[in-house]
Order: sequence, then structure tokens, then C-alpha cells
Amino acid sequence: MEAQRKSARRRQLVDKSRKAPRAIARSDARRWDFATEMELLAAVRMARMPEPHKASLKEALKAELDMALSLRPELQLVKAADGANDNWTYLHKELPKGLEVVDFFHAAEHLNTALASAYGDGTVETPTAFQRPAPRAAGRGRRGEEGDSLN
Repeated sequence: MEAQRKSARRRQLVDKSRKAPRAIARSDARRWDFATEMELLAAVRMARMPEPHKASLKEALKAELDMALSLRPELQLVKAADGANDNWTYLHKELPKGLEVVDFFHAAEHLNTALASAYGDGTVETPTAFQRPAPRAAGRGRRGEEGDSLN
């Protein structure tokens, strides 16, 4: 009974979100504007006890995603994770196509670790380099194609 109530509530949230078109990302990944301010349409938080390969968590995530995309097929899927190979294998092979990105906090953590290796951990140069704006790279600003992996 509880599962049915939660499922009905999720459907209400998805249906309610249809009234907020400015919050919906364009379905064309080539025109995705990452700088656009977006609103959270709905959130589902999941957690499980540790288990081999996060099997039940992956199953629950896929079920939630399938339901959301069946109700809102025009939504653009963006898959974000840390650098763990198991996560990327799952996201790439088991879920529908979509843009794949490393989440900001893990990317920043890895960048800081690399800078500490280059400049020395605890030196003044490490946080200074971390806060310095990155130079514009030749490919920067490229819009991701569906199925691209930017990790």
C-alpha cells in the first residue's frame, strides 16, 4: 500500500511539473544550454545498505527513470556520477542514451588533488591555482551530443 501511495505521489509531482514549461530542458541535446537557470521538477532520494555492485539501488533507479521517462518522454536525460568505473558502466550500458558528465564536486575534488600533486599539498600555490579561472580551451563551449561522455 505504501509503495502505491508513493508511486501515486510521484505521478502527481510529474503531472504538476508539466505546468512549468520553463523548467523543462530542450529535448534536442545539441541545443542544451547548461547556463540556463532550471527548477527542480521533482526529486526521489534513494539509499541502500552496502551490497555487491549496488544491485538493488541500480534496479530501483532504473525503475524510477523508466517511469519518469514514460510520463515525460520529451525530457533530456543527463547522467552524472563520480569517477567510479562501475557507475559509468551502469549509466552507459543499462540506462537510455543521454549526456554523461562527472558531477561538479567530484571533478573539483580530483582537480584539487592534481594541483596539490603539482604544487605541493598545503602550499599557497595549490588553492591559488584552484581558484584561478581556467583558460579557454579550443573545444570549450562545445555542446554535448546525446550519448557523449564528458568524464
